[in-house]
Amino acid sequence: MRISSSVLLTGCFLFLNHTPVLSDGIAIAPQLGTQGIGIAFVHRLTPKLNARLSFNTVSIDRELERDDIEYEAEYVNSGFGAQLDWHPFSGSFRLSAGIVRHEPKIDLEAVGQGDYEVGDKTYVGNLTVNGELNFRKVSPYFTFGWGNPVSENRRFSFNFEAGVVIQGEPVVKLNATGLASELGSTNVLDVSTDPEFLAQIELERSNLEDEASDLEAFPMVSIGISFQL
Repeated sequence: MRISSSVLLTGCFLFLNHTPVLSDGIAIAPQLGTQGIGIAFVHRLTPKLNARLSFNTVSIDRELERDDIEYEAEYVNSGFGAQLDWHPFSGSFRLSAGIVRHEPKIDLEAVGQGDYEVGDKTYVGNLTVNGELNFRKVSPYFTFGWGNPVSENRRFSFNFEAGVVIQGEPVVKLNATGLASELGSTNVLDVSTDPEFLAQIELERSNLEDEASDLEAFPMVSIGISFQL
């Protein structure tokens, strides 16, 4: 039996332009942003409401200077999130709210500097200053964005999201080890036991904690491409 070329062309056209019916409403969505790299699993609850479970992890190293102390800083975080995405206009625009269980932390280390301004005084010597900033482990977050990973009749979707994580004011720990002298003095101190230095390091810790309070609300931005199963 002979099939004409017009019939074959018509069949190919219909196949390529066929829009799949995706009724399960389940998608996976790799993502990249301020929370690092991650992946989300999305499930359609209603035509306007989706549920999302996600995992993200991040590690960033950078230099940070505070009161003439140059720190090597490392921000690390990983966690799981659960949120609801509401599409008020039944399109790609969405408003989202959820909670994240994570462990955001900033590690600080300063070593090998000639002098250190600690609290209200300056010390000279062979010191190592270590610290860390810890935030609460369960935080709410609120975002808006575009993209519906489980949109009907669409297998792929580009997603953008921006908002804020309310991670609370950080708790700062700061300590120092080594030998040093106050600037202009020849008296050598063991900074781990000297009462006056310990009072100054506590003042430095308190000042750093006040400055870091700006991180209570941490910006959240991510992009990604989703695939509906």
